[in-house]
Amino acid sequence: MHNPSNATTDDPFTFPISTADGNFTIPQAGTLRLDGQDSKILVANYQLGRQHLVYSTSELMTHFSDDGTDLALLYLGVDVNVAARVTAAAKAGQVPVSDALLAQLDPDAVRTGRATRLRANGTPSGLRVASVTR
Repeated sequence: MHNPSNATTDDPFTFPISTADGNFTIPQAGTLRLDGQDSKILVANYQLGRQHLVYSTSELMTHFSDDGTDLALLYLGVDVNVAARVTAAAKAGQVPVSDALLAQLDPDAVRTGRATRLRANGTPSGLRVASVTR
């Protein structure tokens, strides 16, 4: 996105993508930034076990499925937004979280609001949405 590519400026940008889920301008609100010689690895139309990631402006570090649970590790950085089919049911300030993950959270380190079941087509029964704060 830097022009020229060896620039060391702080550059905001957006970009269009076309996937099986539709056509999007990434991000859908605001801009992404490349500062200096930073880089970003962004994924779209990506299968995460039984879950489908439409796109993410956070960087996918790894993912795995274990005993019917899908887990993705995303580097959130700054100014990220994640769009997945199931997240449409989440309200502002809420994140999708599995029952298994909720049970493992340290209440001294993280506070969660009341977790509610997602009511979206294709949502696994063990997936909830909750507000999470540090």
